Amino acid sequence: MKKIIFVLIFTGVLFLGVSQSAYSQKETKTELQPLKLDILLVLDNSGSMKKNDPQFLTREVVTNFLDSLGENARLGMVIFDQEATLAEPLERVTDPKTRTEFLKSIDDVNYKGQFTNSPAAIERAVYELKTHGRKDAQKVIIFLTDGIVDSGNKTRDLEREKWLKEDLTRESKKLGIRIIGIAFTNNADFSLIQTLAIKTDGEYFRAYKAEDIRGVFKNINEIINKPPSTPEVTAVKPKVKAAKPKIETTSTIPPSSQKGDLYLPLVIAGIIAIFVVAALIFVFKRKPKKNIPPETSAPEINFIPPAELIDVNSIISDKTILLKKNKIKIGRNPDSDLDIVIPKDTVSSLHATIEFKDDYFYLEDQRSTNKTYLNSQEITANQPVKLKSGDIIKFDIFEFKFVLPDQLQAGGTRISVKEPQKSGTVLRPKKSDGLQNEHLPQPEKIKESSEKKPEDQAPDQENKTLVKPGMCPNHPARKATELCPVCKRAYCKQCMSEKDGKYMCVDCAKNLNQ
Repeated sequence: MKKIIFVLIFTGVLFLGVSQSAYSQKETKTELQPLKLDILLVLDNSGSMKKNDPQFLTREVVTNFLDSLGENARLGMVIFDQEATLAEPLERVTDPKTRTEFLKSIDDVNYKGQFTNSPAAIERAVYELKTHGRKDAQKVIIFLTDGIVDSGNKTRDLEREKWLKEDLTRESKKLGIRIIGIAFTNNADFSLIQTLAIKTDGEYFRAYKAEDIRGVFKNINEIINKPPSTPEVTAVKPKVKAAKPKIETTSTIPPSSQKGDLYLPLVIAGIIAIFVVAALIFVFKRKPKKNIPPETSAPEINFIPPAELIDVNSIISDKTILLKKNKIKIGRNPDSDLDIVIPKDTVSSLHATIEFKDDYFYLEDQRSTNKTYLNSQEITANQPVKLKSGDIIKFDIFEFKFVLPDQLQAGGTRISVKEPQKSGTVLRPKKSDGLQNEHLPQPEKIKESSEKKPEDQAPDQENKTLVKPGMCPNHPARKATELCPVCKRAYCKQCMSEKDGKYMCVDCAKNLNQ
């Protein structure tokens, strides 16, 4: 016991000495490290910008902004009109080669676009910062536009604007991304820009004419290079001086000596605390131990039952995928942390998830473009749906079968019955037209079953869904309400797209690009 007390005292004194040394070293480190910045420029390339910025001053201002960035800053750029394009990924622009590539991409800002798809541009910038941004860097989106959300479809524009204001700003706030918005001229949707800035702790500006852009970017440069703690320090100091002026004029004790005086009582208090702990250990060690029965409760085991996804259409390399994790992510992008990659353009980057919780597997659509279907029924985004063995899941049109090997297929449950003349248990077969409760099939039925056609013997081989009249050929569960003016075929709204101001099917739109 004496050895234990001695070790405790020695450890406590050594700990207090080391803490004092670390504290003094911390006081000497007053140099501020340069800020790490990850910045995404989101620039409007619609045709109206040419009228409001005829001299292309935006390109000049962006070039000057690029020159002002230091070694710890990285810059990327998204250009948008009817579509959003990642013109430059996040890179250090101080590298000569990277700088040259960035300047070439700035030349692509030609103000020849037709529409203003702001939600797609902000979503692309958020995704770039989410996947390639540094964890210890400040993340900023600089968003410049002279218009409103306009994709040619007013109903869809209202939905996309609501999604931008609510869902995208919530995700940006969660990821620590600030949005700094610039409303270029009075035609810009200042209310939208103001909402994006306020909900993400960002800033917003107005530039009534092209010449104002220079001053706006100068202010932005000061904001993003300002340490976060600076406003709090400058706000507190005047209040302290105004409230207690006598303390500053009458005190003659240096700050370092005041800290030393405070440290001595702390050392004494620490030593006393160690003695108290040692005394308690000594007292409790002398008490006889009571016979306490050992705990019999077993530790919790995170058990996931065996589950599989069977690729019905042979889209991916593995025909059968084992679901070994609590949460399985399914999508198209092979560079992300997906568990199942479906390399098809109509599958979203993160299309859906399958999660095991509360003793069940749940399927959840992650706001995918072409939707997720369970047994030919579209499921609502972000609303988990319980799965059972034998369910057919479609990601767009790509079909997979969910199987729990430990469970029988739905509809194939067998009931055990007891026979009085035999010991043990037998299985009762299903009833059919010519077979009742007999446990052995009749010879006539055996002959009939052997003469069945191949298609009767394999009723489960349903690889395709027949398209009913009036239904979409790509999505059999939806009605074909839209007519493509190019190929003259009927599709659902999900299969339609806008290209060069025309409303046509996705296939015809792709053919125009080729």
